[in-house]
Amino acid sequence: MKRHFNFLAVALLLIAATAACGGEYEHVYASTTDLAISPTTMVLFIDETDSLTVNTGPLNAVIQSVAWTSSNNNVATVLDGIVTAITAGTAIITFTVSDINHNTIEATSIVTVYHPIERDFVKVEGGTFKMGCSDDECGEPITNNEEPHRDVTLSDFRISIYTVTQAQWKFIMGGNNPSYTIGDNLPVEQVSWEHIVGTLGASMIINGMTYYEDGFVYKFNQLTGGRKYRLPTEAEWEYAARGGKESKEYKYSGSNNADEVAWHAENSGDKIHPVGMKKHNELGIYDMSGNVSEWVWDFYRNTYPGYAETDPKGPLTNNGAGNVARGGNWNSVSRAARVSYRVAAPPKSEFPTYGFRLVMSETKESETKFK
Repeated sequence: MKRHFNFLAVALLLIAATAACGGEYEHVYASTTDLAISPTTMVLFIDETDSLTVNTGPLNAVIQSVAWTSSNNNVATVLDGIVTAITAGTAIITFTVSDINHNTIEATSIVTVYHPIERDFVKVEGGTFKMGCSDDECGEPITNNEEPHRDVTLSDFRISIYTVTQAQWKFIMGGNNPSYTIGDNLPVEQVSWEHIVGTLGASMIINGMTYYEDGFVYKFNQLTGGRKYRLPTEAEWEYAARGGKESKEYKYSGSNNADEVAWHAENSGDKIHPVGMKKHNELGIYDMSGNVSEWVWDFYRNTYPGYAETDPKGPLTNNGAGNVARGGNWNSVSRAARVSYRVAAPPKSEFPTYGFRLVMSETKESETKFK
């Protein structure tokens, strides 16, 4: 049968036995076999705490000491099994038991700490979908740039359930708020594609895309403990807007009724609205139709290629066509909120109707890091 103990319990056992034996450890027995920490992985956000427990097998060894240690006290500290998150990153928490012959046995738990700005992301399971639209599917005449309707296959990724807010932008960018309409829980707007991606200084390559030091994405990634966030590709954006593998083939993101899921010119009252006020889509993502048009990574092309693609990133160069934005906004007609509707603008454009959200490429490592 398993028995549970912690640092305090073992310490009390040592004290009692030592007193009984004239200060010697000879008759103090505890387990050095079948030692395990629970849970073996833990996810925390900065300033959160949680507890680890230790399970042992039969008592069969003379114990001299027990100890809790952290591989990185800058990320997470541990005291008597209580873990406190300090900053984003990963730390290994170790419980060590030593006997009087200096033999040791250890059990470990991996603790991953996230910054609060990473909290609101949802996994999108990869798959193949029909990207673009046809007149029959949309039930209305479409624009030429939504064709041809063809298969696209995507890998797993994570996407923010909200567009980036003004509060988040100010936190990352040092207080600067470029928005026309001010409010912490409103989407940040009047941000150009270049403000997000950057143009100057050091660079980082994420999923084959280059981001620069003066941009939001680069600065965001300085706080995430090595996890890399980026703009979604156009294909990732549309797949998530459609609901991924949970898609019910709605015209808009989460409904066939634009008013249920989108702020657009006919219902917005001629103003932007706080994030998350309308119904979410099949994946729990808000505002992918309406409120603000969302910059994506891709350079614009007038029509899609006439063949299937896997994890496409769009054209390699701009060629003066601008960058893609998706989803429609509070000042556009409701049909612009369709999940396949596309527009483009120069990368320096700063509109009070344009914002963005972030994604993170999914890996086996990241699957264990989110609650």
